[in-house]
Amino acid sequence: DSDLTSAAHARYMAGLGWDETLETAGGDLFRTGIVDHYSHALVGEARLGEVLAYARRWRYFMDPASGSDPAFTCHPWTSPEHLHPTEFLAGLTANWLERLDTSRPLFLQVGFCAPHSPINPLPRHLVAYAGDREPDPRAAPPTPGLAAARQGYRALFTHVDEAVGRLVADLARCRPGRRTIFIYTAD
Repeated sequence: DSDLTSAAHARYMAGLGWDETLETAGGDLFRTGIVDHYSHALVGEARLGEVLAYARRWRYFMDPASGSDPAFTCHPWTSPEHLHPTEFLAGLTANWLERLDTSRPLFLQVGFCAPHSPINPLPRHLVAYAGDREPDPRAAPPTPGLAAARQGYRALFTHVDEAVGRLVADLARCRPGRRTIFIYTAD
């Protein structure tokens, strides 16, 4: 039940050396009561209930009372595309870059939750993997839903790659000729 948008949290992050933070809880953790910039945006668009209902389709260890499907079950995104967590974070970052003071050095960290459960791909990314054959690992017996989950997971990779490409282009546009080092990594 923390508030990542509060003044107390901003002071805490400043104490760690961050000039500014725009945080999202990631992985639909906002459904456990965490307040973040994403949940504020959902409230602002009157979509919080809709996205919460969608997010509660999965069982989650921090919210065991809700959901019925395992975390690695694919449910394509059903709300407007700009409200998908990956799109939201890319848009939040793009808006931040628009007001960037280009005379100062820059360190920017963007942490996408995807590719990670919940498996919530945009339908347009999922289409690219629809016909892929997905054998079960290590000759295990067939697992219902595993093929769809793997296809959805690949679609999440595609979405993050697309979003990072847009952010790289945005950064090049707002800081032309500036030397920039990009580190693209995952856990």
